[in-house]
Amino acid sequence: MSKSTKTIIWIVVILAIIGIWYSVAKNGDGEKTIKIGLLAPLSEKNISIGADVRNAVELALEQELANLENIEIELVVEDTKCDPAEGVTGFTKLADIDNVQAIVGIVCSGVAEAIGPLAEEKNVPTLLSVAASYKPEKEAGWVFKFWPSNKDRANYEASFIVEDLGLKKIAVIHVNNAFGLGLKEEFEKKVGELGAEIVALEAYNPEVTDFKTNLTKIKDADLEALFIIAYEPAAINILKQAKELDLNTQFLTLSTIISESFLTSIGEIGEGLILDLPITRSDQTDEFEKKFIARFEDKVLHPGTYFASDSIKILVEILKDTAERQKIKDRLYQVSTTGVSGKIEFDEFGINKKKNIFNMLQIKSGQFVPYED
Repeated sequence: MSKSTKTIIWIVVILAIIGIWYSVAKNGDGEKTIKIGLLAPLSEKNISIGADVRNAVELALEQELANLENIEIELVVEDTKCDPAEGVTGFTKLADIDNVQAIVGIVCSGVAEAIGPLAEEKNVPTLLSVAASYKPEKEAGWVFKFWPSNKDRANYEASFIVEDLGLKKIAVIHVNNAFGLGLKEEFEKKVGELGAEIVALEAYNPEVTDFKTNLTKIKDADLEALFIIAYEPAAINILKQAKELDLNTQFLTLSTIISESFLTSIGEIGEGLILDLPITRSDQTDEFEKKFIARFEDKVLHPGTYFASDSIKILVEILKDTAERQKIKDRLYQVSTTGVSGKIEFDEFGINKKKNIFNMLQIKSGQFVPYED
């Protein structure tokens, strides 16, 4: 190799190094650009949850960056369609091609379970805003979970139905995926511990839209309440078809269905429906809701919206000091704060150990309102 060729190669290498350095570090009075990835379902099923999460992330970024200097944050978005395979593809692109410093969102438990191992393998701080079933199992790992565990959620739901409502004969219909199976198992266990009975247990695959066979079996059982473990589209069909079959009982479901579109679609059939709300309210919550509604004209916020907002605010606070993945992860384990969703503090496995307090809502006059006995 000639001397001139070697010189050219070294010049190219040096320029490449300078370019990489400039993109992630301060250069004099310039800005440092940091990339954050967002994974959420933005088409097909669960689009309403994904849209709320994306809006919350964008709003939080705007508010936080308005008070910062010399930091530019670029949000790189990938649509998971709530499909594990799409989630893996999106996560891999964000981590390896876009070189993001952290990833937020991760709506849907199946997606969380698919990308969890990737977060550990690729060393990417990953903040789960909504996913319920996934449980980080690696101590001091790279996955952080804001959403309450299936066990805490199921225990609360079962205790509410049996002890607060006084209903002892309960039927369950659940989606046959990670989310539905995990919650069903914990709920069934807690109901038994409370001395109540599961009188019917029906599973359905995610793509199903006709539930009349399941509901007919449930109607034949001697039930006092029907607990519906479903996402918004399926929950709408289940409630409508239950009405067509004259299935009259107390219906309960989860905050997965909270949206304006659910209220519009379900109409009067939804009156009296009871559901959980894994948010601990504060003045911060009220302020956040006002800003969100004013910006997006969306008066019904999915609970994942609150966790998504908190995840961004926590990340930006850390990014003021460091944009290194390892240091971001280490700082997340030191977080102890109160956000719009309530208290946040991660245990040694990255699980929010403060998120075990729930509230209940009920649909009255076509609106979600706090449940009152």
